[in-house]
Amino acid sequence: MKKITIFLSIILLFHLSDLSAQRKSTRTSNSDKKSKNSASPVEVLMEKSGASEKDCEIALEEAGGEIKIARLLIQFPGASVKECDIALNEANGKIKTAKKILGEKYKIDNKDRKKNKKDKKSTKSARTSRESKKSNKNLTKSARTSGSSMNTVEDYIGRIQTFIDNRQYLKANEEFELAIKEYDANASLYFIGGQVAVRLDRLDDANKHYIKSIELDNKNEDYRLAQEKLAELKKTMTNAKKNYDVGLIDDAIIEYEKLSSTYPEYSIVFYNLGRVYKVNEEYDLAVQNYKKAGELNPFEDKYVNSIKVISNNMIKNGDAEYRIKEFDAAMDYYNKSIHYAPRYAPTYFKVANVYLKLQDIDKTIESLKIGLSSIANSLPMGNIFPLL
Repeated sequence: MKKITIFLSIILLFHLSDLSAQRKSTRTSNSDKKSKNSASPVEVLMEKSGASEKDCEIALEEAGGEIKIARLLIQFPGASVKECDIALNEANGKIKTAKKILGEKYKIDNKDRKKNKKDKKSTKSARTSRESKKSNKNLTKSARTSGSSMNTVEDYIGRIQTFIDNRQYLKANEEFELAIKEYDANASLYFIGGQVAVRLDRLDDANKHYIKSIELDNKNEDYRLAQEKLAELKKTMTNAKKNYDVGLIDDAIIEYEKLSSTYPEYSIVFYNLGRVYKVNEEYDLAVQNYKKAGELNPFEDKYVNSIKVISNNMIKNGDAEYRIKEFDAAMDYYNKSIHYAPRYAPTYFKVANVYLKLQDIDKTIESLKIGLSSIANSLPMGNIFPLL
């Protein structure tokens, strides 16, 4: 009975490995066809985007190795990995169409065309904007005085705060965007909008919202302190990044460690600290900080992808040891990968293969069962962080 179980498990193992190889081949086929030489993903991205090697490495890491997404991240610095992925899906994988989609939101593409039309549209746009604002204010005032069922600004703020408390930051941001259309002159609304933006790592948006709240209520100390704290964070992060860019890794670590203590609610701080530890090859600390960033902001894909990159590097190192029959060394690397991403099924199949080579049948079966259980219990991509 045990032999039958092993036989069936091995067949499944090779089947899954073959599927994984096919998927990897499909993802990389487009870039392989366009490259005459065996160029690395970083080299391909440098050629396509014209960006520096370091910028390409960072973009590829955030994109989980997906070159098209990395190209979009480079061209649209304000876009998230998820936004780029959605744009590519809407564009059926066509990079030019995806750029147009993102360009409409971030207003980066087609600058020359917009510049030519700017003068013609400026007068009409300004007039339309004034009329629209006046109309919205009159409508809001009329609805409130007539006892309409229209939401009050307090209703919106209450729901936004509830979403924040429940860590539903995307819903909180949607509610804020809806509220601001009706109440575009409320300081409290802009302030809580800034808090939402902070939790989504949109620091520039947060700064704009805080400044707007101060303009509307310049006597409120809470608004001013929040904006000053954010400005100080951005300044210190810039200094830490300079140390990182020039290779002063230890100094960068000290700066980011201080920031993580002073600003424990900012996920971007822990992500940057993780990146520095990764460069310093302190992978345990890198993953620890990536996970902390993901806990604070579970909606940012680059935190999960950064852990995947380290975990996959451990698998590659294990594969190299396995090919030269250094099974103990291979097992060490596979176990590190499992430590970083304990629910990633393919690693368990590789561990099972090592045990099979060592003729440890019981542990072979145990590893295969864990791998199969991980597949059965896997979650959709949107909820992947609990798997790590």
